[in-house]
Order: sequence, then structure tokens, then C-alpha cells
Amino acid sequence: LLHFTDPALQTMFKIAQEKYNENKLEASLSIFTLLTTLKAENADYWYRLGIIAHQMSKFTLAVDALENAKYFNSDHL
Repeated sequence: LLHFTDPALQTMFKIAQEKYNENKLEASLSIFTLLTTLKAENADYWYRLGIIAHQMSKFTLAVDALENAKYFNSDHL
């Protein structure tokens, strides 16, 4: 329904990374959640969401996200 271009998704990804680097984990988590909704098959989005969720002690979300990362890319641990 929502058609985001790859450059737009890449920009959102960079913003999420910047928020993470600024230790604004809630903002980064929100953006990665949006990214996984917009492009669910991207294992890297799921992986990063899982890492951030784990750091925030949101363990159920972390496990779900990491399982999705593994599903879309079996090379993810």
C-alpha cells in the first residue's frame, strides 16, 4: 500500500543508525520497527531491531526479531 523507494528506506536506515549511535534507543527501535514493517524480508532490519530490543530488555521482541532475521537469512546467528 505504502510505496517507499529504496533510497527512502536507506535514508530511514541511516537515521535509525544515527539514533542508535546517539544512544537514543527508543527512537532507533521505532524506526527499525517501521522498517521491518515496510520491508519485512530484510534480515538486517530484523537483526538490528533484535539487538536494540535486547539492549532495552524487551526480550520477547528481541527473540521474535532475531527469529525473523534467521528466517530471512539463515546465516544470521
